[in-house]
Amino acid sequence: MIGFDEAGAARTGADGATWSVAVAARDDVGDPAAVRVAWQRGGARAALTLVPPDGAHRAWFDGVASLELRDVDGDGDGDGDGDGDGTDAAVLVLRWSRHSVVSLVTDGDDDEPAWIATLEQAEQLYVVRATGGALELAFTHLIAYTTSTDAAEAVDRPTADVERVRYAYEITAGAVRLTRIEHEVAAAHRLPGVLDPARDPRFAAGAGSEVALARASRSQVS
Repeated sequence: MIGFDEAGAARTGADGATWSVAVAARDDVGDPAAVRVAWQRGGARAALTLVPPDGAHRAWFDGVASLELRDVDGDGDGDGDGDGDGTDAAVLVLRWSRHSVVSLVTDGDDDEPAWIATLEQAEQLYVVRATGGALELAFTHLIAYTTSTDAAEAVDRPTADVERVRYAYEITAGAVRLTRIEHEVAAAHRLPGVLDPARDPRFAAGAGSEVALARASRSQVS
C-alpha cells in the first residue's frame, strides 16, 4: 500500500499529464476523511474529491492500493487497446476502513460495558477521466471487502461471521469486466449501517458482468 504522502501516489502519463492522490481533509483523530485526485497538464489543472462511505460511524482512507495511468476508452475493434487518442485516465484503487460500534442494554452489571463492533475494510476501484479541463468519475466498484465483528464480554448474543467479498477486474475497450471470485456473507446478526453486499450499489456487478464506462458528476463522489 502507498501512503498519500509518498512519491508513489503521483504518476506522469505518456500524454504528459501528472496525476496525484493526496489527503484533502482529516477527521478529528487525524485519519484521512477525504482524498483529492489532482490532474495537471501544461497550464490546465483539475481535481476531484473522493470520500469513504458516509453514515453514522467513522470511516477513513488507509492509503493507495494502486494507481495506474492508461487509455481506457475503446476504439470499437475489441482489442482493448483504447482509442489511441493519447489521453490517459487514472485507474485508482483506494483502501478504506469503517468502524461501527453499537452500545447495548443488558440485564447484568450496569458498570460493565456492553457493545458490539464491526470493522469493515475495503478496496474500491475508481476510473477517473480528464475531460474538457475537468475530472469526472467514469466508474467505481468495490473489488475487496471484509468484515470482522467483536463484542464485549457482557454481551450474551451471537455476532456476525467474518465476511469476505472479492472481485477480479479487467479494463477492456471502454468497459470494466468484473468477476466475483469470493463471496462469504453473514446471513444474520449484521450490525445496522454496515454495507450490504446483496443491495449496495458498490456490489452491483453480482457474480460477474461487464460495465461500460460512464460519465458522472464532477462533484464529490463516494
